Amino acid sequence: MISDQDLMSKVSAGNTHSIGLLFERYHAELYNFFIKTTGDREASSDLTQTVFYRILRYRKSYKKDQRFRPWMYQIARNVRSDEYKSRQKEGELGSVDEYSVSLKDQRAEQTESSEERIEQLQLAMQYMSEEKKDLITYSILMNLPSEEVAEIFNITPNNARVRLHRALTELKEVYHKIS
Repeated sequence: MISDQDLMSKVSAGNTHSIGLLFERYHAELYNFFIKTTGDREASSDLTQTVFYRILRYRKSYKKDQRFRPWMYQIARNVRSDEYKSRQKEGELGSVDEYSVSLKDQRAEQTESSEERIEQLQLAMQYMSEEKKDLITYSILMNLPSEEVAEIFNITPNNARVRLHRALTELKEVYHKIS
C-alpha cells in the first residue's frame, strides 16, 4: 500500500488523481472531527470538502518529508477557524451567559441523563477558543498521540499535554457555568 506521504508527493507534483485515495482514507475521519467540533452534519460535510479543496490548492506547500496527517489537520484547523469566524460575524454565536439562563430553566424541568450531559459538554465546547476545542477533539475524542497533536500545532509534545490540561480545565469551568 502506498503511503500518505508518497500520495501527497504525487499530488504536489501535479498528479491530482492521487487525491482520491487520500480522500478515501481520511474523509470519514475529517467529517467526524468536524461533527465533534460543530455539531452540524451539513456544515461538517461542507468543511470536509473544503479541506480537500485546500489540499489541492496548497499542494505546492507540502514538503516531501512532512507527515501528511498532521499537515491535513493543520488545514482542517484553518478551515474550522474560518467557519467559526464567519459564524461569529453573522451573529450565530451568542455568549455563554445568554444560554446559561435558558439552559438552567430547561434543566430544572427534566432529570439529567448522560445524553443531556453530552449535549451540555458539546455546548460548552462551542464557547471555547478554537485551539482549545481542537486540542480536546484531537487528543481526547480522536485519540491522536500527543506527538501528532504537537505536530499539528507546531509545538512540543510536552507543550501539547500542558495546553490540553488547561483546555480541559476551562471546559470544566464552562460546563459548570451552563449547567
